[in-house]
Amino acid sequence: MPIDTHLYEAFSINELLSVIKDTKNTTPGPDNICYEMFKHTSIKSLEVMLQLFNKIWFTGKIRPSWLHSIVVPNPKPNKPSHLPSSYRPISLTSNVCKLFEKMIVFRLTGFLEYHNFLHISQSSFRQCRKTTDHLLRLHDGVHKSMANKHNVFSVFIDIEKAYGMVNKEVLLSKLLSYGISGCMFCSCVHFFPIELFRYALALLYP
Repeated sequence: MPIDTHLYEAFSINELLSVIKDTKNTTPGPDNICYEMFKHTSIKSLEVMLQLFNKIWFTGKIRPSWLHSIVVPNPKPNKPSHLPSSYRPISLTSNVCKLFEKMIVFRLTGFLEYHNFLHISQSSFRQCRKTTDHLLRLHDGVHKSMANKHNVFSVFIDIEKAYGMVNKEVLLSKLLSYGISGCMFCSCVHFFPIELFRYALALLYP
């Protein structure tokens, strides 16, 4: 099992500033705090927020208000409006909470990438990679096969409601098998941010 002490250290102000810099001004959650506010907040105030994040990080106690969200039904294009299945629910959660999620995700992804736990063909939810990489590989494979008069067989699978169908216990067991424990594992158990969940799906389905 790889041991990475940085994975469990207190978060630094540089880590917080880094995630704030990468945020986009999306719709706020129940607390009406938008990302743009953080970009104009003083370092001294951000350090107070960082103390809160580190307290949660080490104790595993999440603020109850962070578990609340506003669910907005977003209509799917060209679907009948009278059917519930024609809407995609969007959960608006606290942006303060999401900043903390991003800091956790950044650490976890760095650990997974450094130790090569993700399959080489995995492109989604990874820096400097896109899902269009697979289209380019397919395009290249088809052209090479045509030039050599070979056949190409492709299988495309669209799993409906994939995120909701994943067994959380299996996913957490996978993280444990990679040596992830302590504060990071507790965050996955008690907090389980959606961004972390999406990225960690790559562990189960490379």
